[in-house]
Amino acid sequence: MYMITKCSLILRKTLILSLLLILFPPPSQAAKTTDFFAKSFEFNVMKSLGHQKYDDRVASIISAFFRQRNPKLSEKTAREYALYVTDAGREFGVDPFLIASILIKESTAKWNARSPKGAYGLMQIHWKAHQISIRKAFGSIQTLEDLLEPQNNIRVGTYLFANHIRRFQDTDRALDRYLGAPRTSYKKTILDFYKSMSGIYLNRRKQI
Repeated sequence: MYMITKCSLILRKTLILSLLLILFPPPSQAAKTTDFFAKSFEFNVMKSLGHQKYDDRVASIISAFFRQRNPKLSEKTAREYALYVTDAGREFGVDPFLIASILIKESTAKWNARSPKGAYGLMQIHWKAHQISIRKAFGSIQTLEDLLEPQNNIRVGTYLFANHIRRFQDTDRALDRYLGAPRTSYKKTILDFYKSMSGIYLNRRKQI
């Protein structure tokens, strides 16, 4: 009788514990919030510069980085992409080095990049998911062909990312949303690209 009662108690505790784990699952490693950018010295210094970070020196550094990561880009094309990035950054209030870092991670600066999941262009925009909001926000972008135009693609990607920043008030979480899932390696790579470019810019500023 004692053994039956003891087994019943153990079974009851096991069931209760299982129920609690279902109702309140422990957070997975992948779902944990990171704060790579909040802790980045370069990112915080760039943030303090305000509109100064949209100057021509920034575009030159971005252009050189594009060609470094994609040697097939001509100097002219890399320069055009870099100017599109700085213009979009100024328009939507996003650090241009961050936009450039996302662009390289997403497409390696290939304007016609297409993913198996239906993402298109330099900033890998999911047309099916965003086409209604894109058409409303951008009168000149009404088709997938319009979206693939480099300047349009960079503007749309920056616009979407800026919306995520406003929503979450956090760069890491905005990157999670842009990707569609929290992925530490994705954010670390973008931060590495960001530091490469912003570090050059900040060092040059010291020399002036």
